[in-house]
Amino acid sequence: MDDEVREAATVALVRDTPHGLETWMMRRRASMQFAARAWVFPGGRVDADDHGGVSWTGAGPAVHADRMGIHEDAAQRVVISALRELYEETGVLLGHHGVLDDALRVAVEQRDTTFAEALATVGATLDADLVVPLARWVTPPTESRRFDTWFFVADCPDLGPSVVSGEADVAGWVAPRDVLDQHDRREALVLPPTLAMLITLDEAGRTAAVMDRARLSDLAAVHPEVVVHDDGSAEVVAAGRRYAVTTTAPVSR
Repeated sequence: MDDEVREAATVALVRDTPHGLETWMMRRRASMQFAARAWVFPGGRVDADDHGGVSWTGAGPAVHADRMGIHEDAAQRVVISALRELYEETGVLLGHHGVLDDALRVAVEQRDTTFAEALATVGATLDADLVVPLARWVTPPTESRRFDTWFFVADCPDLGPSVVSGEADVAGWVAPRDVLDQHDRREALVLPPTLAMLITLDEAGRTAAVMDRARLSDLAAVHPEVVVHDDGSAEVVAAGRRYAVTTTAPVSR
């Protein structure tokens, strides 16, 4: 078993519509080694290049570090990673920028250039105030691959994603309640941390309420416990809630 706990970051874009709050999600391809066919928010592992050198406006790393309760260097890595992954997987760059063509995004995604180099090429500046941390989950020791994942939210009314990540076969704006209902019917695979985020979004109902919850949320790391029952079913217990573990997803949907 791999004992390494890898840093990761993900961003839930949210927007208000006449029908209620929506968030952008992707279904990972069946060929993916981790979380195949799971519905996820844009995100991924923190890279070695996710560090200083990226120009941003808004609150500096020290402010984020104080809010997140981690070292300034770690806060900088995680915030940059969240914004980079969002850009790679959706084409959305939260900041101030010139012309960003898709070739530049692909170059970042394929590691032909660093995120910092790509931003500098077009004089882009990130706006770190546009992402707000909502929660932090650490994968249980019983899992073969472990992540220390920060979940951020960003109000995205006018910045529709322009691309779909190569890691996904389906992507788009969805109502959190619809995904939760599909999970309950075993029609969608959603991992417990993502379930927790969807429940929070559904309970909030509007983007303003989501952002308020994020600004006031307890960011202590959640260490879920996996409980296996006599019938073979399993659930994750975390922060006073129970989340059913679904290990399979339908072949087509």
